[in-house]
Amino acid sequence: MTLKRNKDVKNPNRKKMVVSNMKFAVYEDNKKVIDELIKAKNKKNEDDSKG
Repeated sequence: MTLKRNKDVKNPNRKKMVVSNMKFAVYEDNKKVIDELIKAKNKKNEDDSKG
């Protein structure tokens, strides 16, 4: 009984860690995408100003 309870106590932390890692990975991916969008936008602005 105590063994099961200990496992239940440990697991939520592990799950939380995995979730935060996933969130971080998603954030990193989004950052890359946003950087690409900004680069593309800047490039377009440069092209427009060149005319």
